[in-house]
Amino acid sequence: MRDIESQIEKILQLHDVFVREQLPLRRGSAPLTRWSYDARLPNLYFPEAYEPEFSKEQVKRWVNQDGRIRGSLAIDRNVQYDFVIEIVSFITDAARQSFSLKVNGQTYNWLSVAQDRFWTIVLEDPQASTLDFELSIDPAARAEGESVSFAFSHIDIRQRH
Repeated sequence: MRDIESQIEKILQLHDVFVREQLPLRRGSAPLTRWSYDARLPNLYFPEAYEPEFSKEQVKRWVNQDGRIRGSLAIDRNVQYDFVIEIVSFITDAARQSFSLKVNGQTYNWLSVAQDRFWTIVLEDPQASTLDFELSIDPAARAEGESVSFAFSHIDIRQRH
């Protein structure tokens, strides 16, 4: 099991290096001021997320048992952003309580949790060229024997006005 976890961590590190160093950033055009992802769309961003599950009420993507998804956006960092994620389900109550956001290594507190909508403000960072985010649960909050951790339907990052 430790070998698998070690291999997964190495893959995630390689993914981070690729996104930061090899993936071309948008140059010569206006910087992005908004990014959204809907679970119904093809998954080009999160290798940790499974295929979408559809029901009459909602669509969701479960995140694997590691309980972590990461993204890196070439987005203007001279402004603040509203960061919103709609969570459909957590595998345990402890997972919900430990759900957190890191942006460029800094942990952000959720300013509002209304039903399944988690919201905060990401501060400007003129020194950063990307907005690198990680959504995760505490590893101790995982459910033993389960292959999932939390499910989401939508992520929206938009410039504050």
